[in-house]
Amino acid sequence: MSFDTTELLGLPCIMPAQAQKHVTHNEALRRLDALVQLAVRSRSLTAPPPAPAPGERHIVAAGAGGAWAGHDGEIAAWLDGAWTFFTAHAGWRAWLEDERKLLVRDAGTWSDIAPEQAPKFGINTAADTANRLAVKSDAALFAHDDQTPGSGDMRVTIDKAATGNTGTLIFQTAAAGRAELGLAGNDDFTLKVSADGETWREGIKLAGDGQISLGDPVNFANIVPPLSALPAVSIGNNDTARPTLGLQAATDNNAAGTRFDFFRARGTLSLPAVVAENDTIAAFNSFGFDGAAYRQTAAIRFVADSTPNSGVSCPTRISFMSGETSTIERLRISSTGVVQPGADNAQDLGSSARRWKDIYAGNGAIQTSDARAKTQLRALEPAERHVARSLSRLAGIYRWRSAIEVKGANARLHIGVTAQDVLSAFEAAGLNGFRYGVLCRNPCEPSSIPSTEDGESSLTHRPTNERLGVRYDQLLVWIAAGFEDRIASIEDARQ
Repeated sequence: MSFDTTELLGLPCIMPAQAQKHVTHNEALRRLDALVQLAVRSRSLTAPPPAPAPGERHIVAAGAGGAWAGHDGEIAAWLDGAWTFFTAHAGWRAWLEDERKLLVRDAGTWSDIAPEQAPKFGINTAADTANRLAVKSDAALFAHDDQTPGSGDMRVTIDKAATGNTGTLIFQTAAAGRAELGLAGNDDFTLKVSADGETWREGIKLAGDGQISLGDPVNFANIVPPLSALPAVSIGNNDTARPTLGLQAATDNNAAGTRFDFFRARGTLSLPAVVAENDTIAAFNSFGFDGAAYRQTAAIRFVADSTPNSGVSCPTRISFMSGETSTIERLRISSTGVVQPGADNAQDLGSSARRWKDIYAGNGAIQTSDARAKTQLRALEPAERHVARSLSRLAGIYRWRSAIEVKGANARLHIGVTAQDVLSAFEAAGLNGFRYGVLCRNPCEPSSIPSTEDGESSLTHRPTNERLGVRYDQLLVWIAAGFEDRIASIEDARQ
């Protein structure tokens, strides 16, 4: 302490044998009253306020004039009707009333007492080493800077160290995660959800090249045949195992209407390469759960019919597939419009329960009759010749019962035979008619068999869960053989 004043606050000291000691003492109290528990009205004024209250204090702003000239950064106090100035030293603190901030004097300037860097900070809750910034509030606002002023923008940045790290926002219910948004262990932007905070499912993924995947990757390892893990829906994926899928939906008056567009190429999206023969352009695949695994047993596929002619054509066929344990091609429409079965001589067109009504064709049916596909022809045996002669007598006129129900008496007349009569002709000769290709029997629903209460049909002696049929191409050859046998008998008799 100096001889006259204290070192820090500059309080006047009472000297030995000093007269009017109360004056010195009161001056010290006056300074203490102005500086202890320091609170100032402002720090932005460069001129004294016009009507200060007794004891009112300010931090003089830079460039002050008038009674405050030359006192920048000092504390100005209105005491006893005049401004008194105090020089602040390092470490002095002051409460700034108009900004509601606590200031500290350091390095010759006043600064906010809140440090620029703090190891952790909590607002209405305790921060910890894991959550260095913790806020407990009904709401939080990040607003644009309209004081400095700023640009009017507002941007929050989450920065992670490397691709394999995570930078996300997590949304919780009762401290258990329910949704996560951001870069989770890679540089793909994902939205994940969880029902229990433990198992997470990917809802949306945006890859760095702008491609979108919808749905969590599904494990298809138990599917026959096995497939790799794929998103439930993929749009524009650059993986060659998941070709680009374009979806377009129209709500205007365009006649084309809503549609699905599939785009397929080899190579990559940026460098597409020509597809090759038998490449699948697109496919609709169905998977049913059989109790143990998801099994694919039906599909519609669009396949390159041949290698495209660059800039000219891309021949494509459509394959319809079905099966019981796997997919088997059943029907094919070639790029030239030819409708073909999925395999040669392996499947039927229609059935006894589901028959085609009429078939319109420009030419008759062509059946394979190549001798190389048949055994050596043999002559008809006596019993078979007897059947051949009998079959020619079975022709008669009839009407379809189903047509009568619709057209009544106008139902058209037809000529033909009944399968039951043909079967009876074989049985009369001691032969099993179903041993020959002329007769067919197939299971069907009992309801598809017409009623025979009128007694006009011989269906009553056949099971009601099968429908009988005749191959007319075979029947006509039988009848022709019968005619030939009769003619030969007449010629032999004349000789």
